[in-house]
Amino acid sequence: MLTKLPLMKNILLVFVVLCCISCTPKKEDITFHECEFRFSEVNNNPFDHIEDYKKWIDNKQEAIRSNLYFYELERNKRNLDSLYKTKAHYLFIIGGGGIWVRAKDCNAEIKNDTLFIAYTPKWNRKPVGEAAPTMMCLELDKTKYPNYKALEIVYIQR
Repeated sequence: MLTKLPLMKNILLVFVVLCCISCTPKKEDITFHECEFRFSEVNNNPFDHIEDYKKWIDNKQEAIRSNLYFYELERNKRNLDSLYKTKAHYLFIIGGGGIWVRAKDCNAEIKNDTLFIAYTPKWNRKPVGEAAPTMMCLELDKTKYPNYKALEIVYIQR
């Protein structure tokens, strides 16, 4: 019985290591980032027509034309030519008035032909002032979702 003890410890150790490796989260295919981008004004107030500012960017020229800028500075240093070979960005504005949204409070899931964007807003319950809308960038792997531009987009407030 004593000779089997070191073998059992080794087997248990291997089992624990394999469980830890299999439970580590994998890099997501879809991520959210707070950003800034240029949009044209409509009727002097761009936020009257927020639907007009939702768009896909999947090439360097469009990213430059949109002045896409990420608050996470490392993301701005990426090579755009190589980035857009595999990635696409969906830019949109969310929140405003009494709510704002942070990238870490968003997630997405693609089911069939629909991209579900779920978000948890933060509420400004004070009587004075308003929260500004958040310019958000969803980044997805366009090699895994080649029909990304045809997806219907549904927003879900949690």
